[in-house]
Amino acid sequence: MTINFEFNSDQISASSQQTMATLATALASPQLEDRRFTVVGHTDAKGSAVYNRALSERRAEAVRAYLVAHGIAADRLVAEGKGESELINTRNPDSAQNRRVEIIATGR
Repeated sequence: MTINFEFNSDQISASSQQTMATLATALASPQLEDRRFTVVGHTDAKGSAVYNRALSERRAEAVRAYLVAHGIAADRLVAEGKGESELINTRNPDSAQNRRVEIIATGR
């Protein structure tokens, strides 16, 4: 699952609000209530590597904070930032596709 962000922003985009609501509902479901997840932030390649790492961490933390505010136990969620190190669109490193947070199931 991917949550998108605007350029140079750590605010969850309006276009991802429904995705966030669906995600919070899914994580609270009986089928997933005993699972843990890693919230992984990414950026495009504009800006320095240091800045992009920090921005990606803020993006991951924004998603984590939203989920916690919507009833998901904080100890089920780990936030981390990857900066520009894992571009999804390598042909266009500055693409909006690269500005995202992904949710990865990591165990029980």
